[in-house]
Amino acid sequence: MEAVLSLQHIFRVVRAVNVDPMSGIECAVAYIVDENDVPLVAETWRSAFEVVPSLAIVVVDGLPRGARVEWHVIRCQKSTEDEKKARSRMAFEQHEVITAINNVTHSHGGLCMIFGSSQHYDSLRLRYKNIAMQTIPSKAIYSTQNNEIKKNESCTVILAD
Repeated sequence: MEAVLSLQHIFRVVRAVNVDPMSGIECAVAYIVDENDVPLVAETWRSAFEVVPSLAIVVVDGLPRGARVEWHVIRCQKSTEDEKKARSRMAFEQHEVITAINNVTHSHGGLCMIFGSSQHYDSLRLRYKNIAMQTIPSKAIYSTQNNEIKKNESCTVILAD
């Protein structure tokens, strides 16, 4: 129930800033404290959309106010934006990261958030000096692509300026 209620709150905020939650959310991260909640959170996300945006589920040690789940929408596109150009990507495999960065940033700056294993952090930092990089500790990372839940070593979220 907490996952559904907190996602409804996110949708209210999204609508308040003139974004259609069904088409304007590019990707999101769900932070959870209990790894057993992964299937429930994934199903809550999938059932909320016709076309399901990318979601990473990140297991963390704790959340504010004892919450079990917290949704983090990475980027929304306002309903009034003329050009619906994606400005964020998620990459769960190391070989996808460079392609995702190049597709989103187009040689401009951006932000790169790395959840989980950050083995490739140093090489990315050297190659992309115009991108701010942040590593975020986590206990486990899951992806929900193609209606499947998959455990991953890392998730890199790229957001263009």
